[in-house]
Amino acid sequence: MTKNTKAIIWASVAVMALIIGGVTYEKQRPKKPVVHKDPIIKTAAQPAEQSPTTTPIETATSSPIVVATSTPITKIISRKPKSATISYGDAVVKYGFNRIQFAPGCLQAVPNQIATANPVTLMLDNRSDAWQAITIGSHLYNIAPYNYVIATINETALPINLYISCNQQKNVGQIILQK
Repeated sequence: MTKNTKAIIWASVAVMALIIGGVTYEKQRPKKPVVHKDPIIKTAAQPAEQSPTTTPIETATSSPIVVATSTPITKIISRKPKSATISYGDAVVKYGFNRIQFAPGCLQAVPNQIATANPVTLMLDNRSDAWQAITIGSHLYNIAPYNYVIATINETALPINLYISCNQQKNVGQIILQK
C-alpha cells in the first residue's frame, strides 16, 4: 500500500469518526427551548386578512418545526409543542431525496429541481441563521433559523411545475408534479 493510499484511508476514517461523533453529540446534548415569535408574511396572492396556518411541533432540540400542508391557509395558530418529535437527523434520513435546503441569501435551492409523483411530502430545510419565507407555487412556509418544515403538496391539475421562491429571490428551484 502506498503512503498516499494510507493517508486517504486514515482521512476517511477520521471523517467518519467526526460524523458519528456529531450525530452522537446531537442526540445527547441538553435540550434548550427556543422562544421566538412567528412572523406573519403576506403575499400579493393572499387577501390582507389571510396568512398561513402553522402548527409548531417540538423537535429533539426543542426548537419548533412547522408542519404545513399545500392548502392555502387562513391564520397562524400557536399551540404548545406536542410530545411526538422527530430529530433533525431522523428527518434527514426519513425524507432523503425529498429534502430541499435553503442557504443564507436564498440564491439557490439544493437540489434546485425535483420531479415526483403527486402528492409529495417534502422537508424544507433552512440552513440560515435568519427566518426564511419559502413559497412553493401559491403556498407560503415560514421557517425558523436552522430549522425545517415538513410540507405536503397535493395539486389537482397535473402535471404542474411549481416554482420555489425564497424570501425576495424568485425561481430558486422547481418541483415538477406528475400523475
